[in-house]
Amino acid sequence: MKTNSQNHHIDRKVVYLFLGTFLLSATVFAYRYVRYVPCKEVTFSINAKEYRVGELIKFSDNTESAS
Repeated sequence: MKTNSQNHHIDRKVVYLFLGTFLLSATVFAYRYVRYVPCKEVTFSINAKEYRVGELIKFSDNTESAS
């Protein structure tokens, strides 16, 4: 009786490539996570008689802190 035995081998360079890619992406993710600053909320109002093409629409900034 003949048996099929196969050796599965992954080259070390491929493992190192995957490991390096993982470490690089984890480092970038950690850097972005630590340096994250949320966007400021902007409030505005719209003043228009009608919302049609060619009509003038005015936007007013109602944000409390303009800095």
